[in-house]
Amino acid sequence: MTATEIAMLPLTEVDLVVLSACETGLGETAGGEGLLDVQRAFQVAGVRSTVASLWKVPDEETRLLMERFYRNLWEEQMAGLEALREAQLWMLKNTEGLKSSDEMRDMEDVDDFTTFSLISRTSPFYWAAFQLSGDWR
Repeated sequence: MTATEIAMLPLTEVDLVVLSACETGLGETAGGEGLLDVQRAFQVAGVRSTVASLWKVPDEETRLLMERFYRNLWEEQMAGLEALREAQLWMLKNTEGLKSSDEMRDMEDVDDFTTFSLISRTSPFYWAAFQLSGDWR
């Protein structure tokens, strides 16, 4: 599905779309239009808010963050922004299951700059890629 096809969908009754794949919050700049991307296409279609990632996050860390995020939404009945924030803080404080910087250096899809930033296992690399945009309430 393309961003154009998504933008044409009638999604005005949808409160939240979560795009947990890598770099789903990135797009191309289009003059005065800002970024053209899948995230924006969902908002044009009427979705109230979206969660998307700004860079590549390893699968296991994304799974942990998303499990906590959805638990916060469904079980704790938190609003989207609050649910994401709490999940990110939880990741920051509970890093025992995350890869070490040595393990990250062995990953082929991580560039040198990112690897350099992974000296600490509490690095924002693991938890800060996902951003909520749109109506945060």
